[in-house]
Formats: sequence, structure tokens, C-alpha cells
Amino acid sequence: AMQPVNPSLYFSRVTVNGNEIDSTRSNYHYTENNFRFSVSAPSFIDEKNIRFVFHLTGPGTNAAQNSKQADFEYSNLQPGSYTLTATAYFPGDEPVSKTISYSFAIKKPFWKTAGFIAGLITFISLLLYAYFKNILRRRLQRQKAELEKQQAIAQERSRISRDMHDDMGSGLTKIAILSEVAKKQLPEPEKAKEQLEKISESSRELVDNLQDIIWVLNPANDTL
Repeated sequence: AMQPVNPSLYFSRVTVNGNEIDSTRSNYHYTENNFRFSVSAPSFIDEKNIRFVFHLTGPGTNAAQNSKQADFEYSNLQPGSYTLTATAYFPGDEPVSKTISYSFAIKKPFWKTAGFIAGLITFISLLLYAYFKNILRRRLQRQKAELEKQQAIAQERSRISRDMHDDMGSGLTKIAILSEVAKKQLPEPEKAKEQLEKISESSRELVDNLQDIIWVLNPANDTL
């Protein structure tokens, strides 16, 4: 065998998802994940016996192919960075080899990128913050409304008590006056009897008012 004359090696064709692309391209969409690499190794002497070794390294793969075929393909590659090394071994009295490499990256789907995940976490955190803040605000509003209700009840109870107290004071004053009049009218039984009936009526009114005051002051009646 003769020594190859100035052997060389280069990528003659690169296809992605069946479409030929420029081999200088290095970034791909996550759906562009089916690759086929073809190399050319012109030596002009005994080309049929040139042996090729393809070695692809990257996420989840460490594939190698050793054959006389100048093509290598790999399907369904995961997102990540890859390096393909192609080596051609030329036969001869003193065998020589040529090696070339191609590095490329397949981008992650946007929903798997760190920025999207961080944004999603931030968005969810803001939603949770707004949700719990709203719950706390409603709870505080209910507590405030309940407190205002209790204050209103206490104020109303106090007002009614004052009114009834005033009524009782005026009623007692009325009874005292009627008693004095009745004492003066004792010599006239009919007139004295009339005053005593008025005193009795006023007394019954005072008893009723006293019962009302007791009812108002009882907290168990607040919900009525």
C-alpha cells in the first residue's frame, strides 16, 4: 500500500430534521433534535478502506460508531451542549489519521429555562401573597365590624338605660308629689282615693321600667 497523498477531512453535509444546514451553525431549537453528519475524506488512494470513528458526547449520550461509513446520525437528542468528534483513519505503509469536531447546543423549551422558572415562582409567590393578604384583610374587617357592633350595642344599652333612669327619676318624683297631695286630701276620702290610684299606676309603670332596664343590661339579649 502507498502512503495517502495529503489526506484531509471535513464535514460535507449536516442535516437537522432532514433539512441541510450550514455547518457553522451551533444553536438549535429544542424541536431540532434529529441530526445526521456526513464527512468527506479525499485521499485519492484506497479511499474504500478508510475507516471512520464518530463519537458524540452530551446530555444522556456517549455514542460511538466505528465503520467504513462516512455518515453518523442520532435522533431525539435532549436539550444541552454536544460535541461530535469525527476521525478518519487512512491506510498506508504508515497509517495516518485526521480528526475534526463540531460543537453545538440544543436550547431548552422556554418553560424549562431558569428565567421562566424563576418568573413562575415569583408570580406564584405574588399570588399567594395577595391571597393571604386578602384573607387577613377580610378577617380584620370582620373583627372591626364585630367590634363596632359591640360598641354600638354598648352605646345603645347605655342610652336606653339613661332614658329609663330618667323616666324612673321623674316617676319617683311624681309619686312623691302625689303622696304629698294625698296626705293633704285625707280629710276628703274621694279625692285622696283618686291620688292613691295615680300613685299605684305610677308604681306599676316604674316596676315595668325596672324590668326593661334589667332586660337591656343582660348581654344574652344582644342577638334578639
